[in-house]
Amino acid sequence: MKYCLNTSTIKPVPLLEKIKLVGEAGHDGIELWLNDVWEFVARGGEVR
Repeated sequence: MKYCLNTSTIKPVPLLEKIKLVGEAGHDGIELWLNDVWEFVARGGEVR
């Protein structure tokens, strides 16, 4: 079984911090919300 965290449970945390926390917690995956990604890009972040 693999574990994935839905990031709505840690909503006020910035995107890169969410990714870091999910990895540190030992989850196998992350479910990002589009609003988090759009906000990250709007602030100059880049996704590839």
